[in-house]
Amino acid sequence: MTKKEIKKFSYGSVAKVTVYFAIIPAIMYWLLSLIGIVGIFSMGDGMGALVVIGSLLGIVIFVGIYVLVALLSTLIYNLFAGKFGGLVITVKETEE
Repeated sequence: MTKKEIKKFSYGSVAKVTVYFAIIPAIMYWLLSLIGIVGIFSMGDGMGALVVIGSLLGIVIFVGIYVLVALLSTLIYNLFAGKFGGLVITVKETEE
């Protein structure tokens, strides 16, 4: 078994993985918003379009904040891993 140290994460990779992880909560947010949208449209007071726009904007803001927090965490990790050392993982090499 070999020990490897992770000294730095790539910002692009972290952002991509974060978007993957944010998709499920975003879909759940959208499904819950659909309940509200159906209720607003059933009232017939003309506010449905604003609720739809607000719901879509909320999803974009949610994913954006999620990615920003992950990138900030990556920045902090990269700074401290360079000074104090990073995560150490043990890798077992197998033959195929």
